[in-house]
This record gives sequence, C-alpha cells and structure tokens, in this order.
Amino acid sequence: MAKAKAEPVQTPNKMQMVEAALDALGEESAPSDIQPWIQSTYSAEIDRQMISSYASQIRKKRRDSSGGKGLDGISSGLASRDLATIQELIRKVGA
Repeated sequence: MAKAKAEPVQTPNKMQMVEAALDALGEESAPSDIQPWIQSTYSAEIDRQMISSYASQIRKKRRDSSGGKGLDGISSGLASRDLATIQELIRKVGA
C-alpha cells in the first residue's frame, strides 16, 4: 500500500501577509503595528519600509476598486453600500 503524499503548505507572499495584517488590524494600521503581527503570525521578518510600501499599494488598490469615477473622472469616494443607503433613504422619504 502506497503512502499518501502530504500536500505542501503554501506560505503567503509578503504582500499577502501585509494584506492579512491590514484586514486583522484595520486599514489605517501603522507599519510599526503590522510588523510584530506578521512576526507572530507568520514567523517572518519584513522591513517596515517594505511594509509601508505594500500597505500603500494595497490601500490604493482597495480605494480604486471601491469608489467609482464620476462623469468628470474624479473619484466620487462613494462605495456601493453608500449608494444603497442613499437609495433606501430616498425610498423612506419619498423624494
């Protein structure tokens, strides 16, 4: 009888580690807060400057994907949940 091969555990890359830290600690967490979280969670060392760079890229990506562009090309800053809230208020008021 053949032995079953163990599936290799895939370690997340550094950007994924920073993204997980932002999810766990909050979007505006500082690199000085993120670094020890990554160390304790993944036993990995990432330089604070690298964490700052990754966090900026992740925040920008999230901002770009959550807020649409208005007709003039400027980000409206409204998320879809904001629009749903506005629609609900309009229905309640009857405007």
